[in-house]
Amino acid sequence: MKYTNEEKAIEKLKSGTHFSSSVFENFRDNEKVVEVALQQPKIDYAFQFVSERLRDNEHLARLAVRNKTNFPKVSERLKDNKEFVLHAIKNGCALVYSSNRLREEKEIITEYVKQSGLNIKDIHEKYIDKDVVVASVKEDGIGLLHCPAKYREDKE
Repeated sequence: MKYTNEEKAIEKLKSGTHFSSSVFENFRDNEKVVEVALQQPKIDYAFQFVSERLRDNEHLARLAVRNKTNFPKVSERLKDNKEFVLHAIKNGCALVYSSNRLREEKEIITEYVKQSGLNIKDIHEKYIDKDVVVASVKEDGIGLLHCPAKYREDKE
């Protein structure tokens, strides 16, 4: 069934019944309908159906990355936005989907390993310093196994 009325589409989304992409056929670029969809726990994957324009909407993208599988689908501009990427990482999103520039930033890297000490294995050795190692090990001591040797031998 194609939905042509915004209110009916929103009603369908809020009902919690079966969701299909047909709800979005006419509303891929409708901020109100997309926002309602992203607020529904059972259909927060709906971000994959939204327009390119709305993938660049920071408010909607912040809602979307509560489901970490949505991070790869946000706009490149947002993947290069430090505050947005920090928000995504705090929601469990993988650093690999952020811009190359941000993957090299210490604050981003440190926050990433704070989310899981084992994330240090995803960081290139040249970006790992003592602060990053400490943040990793505080979160999960096993992270030390994935640190460069010079840090494993450091008793501090």
